[in-house]
Amino acid sequence: MSDARGRILNRCETAEIFGRSLPTIDNWVRLGCPFVERGERGREWQFNSAEVLDWRERRAVAKALGGALSGDLDPAQERARKDRALAIATELKNDLATGKVVLIDDAIAAVTIQNMKLRNKLLSMPTRIASRLPEQGRAQVFTLVEAEVRSAMEELTTGGEGHVTPAEVAAERGLTAPVEEPAHGR
Repeated sequence: MSDARGRILNRCETAEIFGRSLPTIDNWVRLGCPFVERGERGREWQFNSAEVLDWRERRAVAKALGGALSGDLDPAQERARKDRALAIATELKNDLATGKVVLIDDAIAAVTIQNMKLRNKLLSMPTRIASRLPEQGRAQVFTLVEAEVRSAMEELTTGGEGHVTPAEVAAERGLTAPVEEPAHGR
């Protein structure tokens, strides 16, 4: 049954409209491309442009999703895909159990707690240092040390000098693929 949306095209017109060669159109037919009428001696192939376009879109989606079109599933490939997924899941579970990897939320919580402890320790430093000094000049030392501590904390917060990017960490670990930086600081 022909799709009323499209135009009826011969093989050459189909190749021209889709920007492909005649052998490619022949290959499409072998792969299941719909046609209105099979070409024979003295009779042109006929294709409905809308049906061909729909067929190509379905194939592109299936390819992008890494699978076949429905009804075209290969049981061996699907079993292999399932086995790979189970192996990856098992490996990840084992890596979590042995501590090779950690969940991002756990890592963020641990770093947040460490940063809060460090912040409290740094902010109490000027008072601890100043209390060990003679009364004379204590306020001046307190002010100088507090300014340095706050400057260091500001640099850590804003990623100033000494800030290490994920790409630099990856390079130090010898990873060849570049690591993209998060778009919004996480």
